[in-house]
Amino acid sequence: PFLVAHTRARPPSGGERARRSTPPLPWPWPPAALRLLQRSPEEPAAHADCHRAALNISFQELGWDRWIVHPPSFIFHYCHGGCGLTAPPDLPLLVPGAPPTPAQPLSLVPGARPCCAALPGTMRPLRVRTTSDGGYSFKYETVPNLPTQHCACI
Repeated sequence: PFLVAHTRARPPSGGERARRSTPPLPWPWPPAALRLLQRSPEEPAAHADCHRAALNISFQELGWDRWIVHPPSFIFHYCHGGCGLTAPPDLPLLVPGAPPTPAQPLSLVPGARPCCAALPGTMRPLRVRTTSDGGYSFKYETVPNLPTQHCACI
């Protein structure tokens, strides 16, 4: 079985599709936060204490080597450190609908402080080979968003 579809082109002068518009965010992103999120990974971090740390995870040491066959271990990268961005109490907070000012903190939620975290979109998947029947059959699986590539105060 198959499907046959017949279509007709609209005349060029005929009504044009309405453009989509995205609704505005309840709290606008401050320009400083946008610059931070859009910076290239090669740029040095603005806060030297926020950095990527590494930890070797061995599936054998965890007792998972009968289930996860390959890799036997992997380097897990995570974000570690502080941001040291404490805003003075007289600093204005973000107000919904108001344009952001350069003096505002990097947070979207009033009272929230930035923390050392993975930059959005920089987490990578980990591909593992598993078995559930003692090694008679194998399956490749992907664990999403496991090791991070870049950290920043966000």
